[in-house]
Amino acid sequence: MTNSKVKIEQRKEAPRNDTRFRILFAAIELGEPSTRHQIADQADLSHQLVNYHMPKMLELGLLVSDDMKIMPQPIFLNQELFEALKETIINEALVQTIIDEAVFPESSTEQDGIILENIIINLLRLFTFNLKGRRRKLE
Repeated sequence: MTNSKVKIEQRKEAPRNDTRFRILFAAIELGEPSTRHQIADQADLSHQLVNYHMPKMLELGLLVSDDMKIMPQPIFLNQELFEALKETIINEALVQTIIDEAVFPESSTEQDGIILENIIINLLRLFTFNLKGRRRKLE
């Protein structure tokens, strides 16, 4: 394995073609319980589109609701967790291994980061979790 030239950073904006992630990203950017309209405005999406996706995002646990306010799972606001992920899970060694093993289209140098991101996300999605015992409930 060669020395990695990968720089791992926290995302500054959401991809335009992933509506649910744009909604989640907007809620994270707002950083506090917000209305659906505030989230839609932050995500630069129509209120109808946000209203359409919101029930599924709440069901999946990406967002949580307290009466009329919506917020991201608190874990998405935890900067210490982002640093821990960067250092232990999504680290340069993992990214370099994926780069070394992945097949990238010949003509897609500007898309390589997006391809890499999708590979990592889907690698993580290959795991399943079975929780037992007590979990924190929304009050």
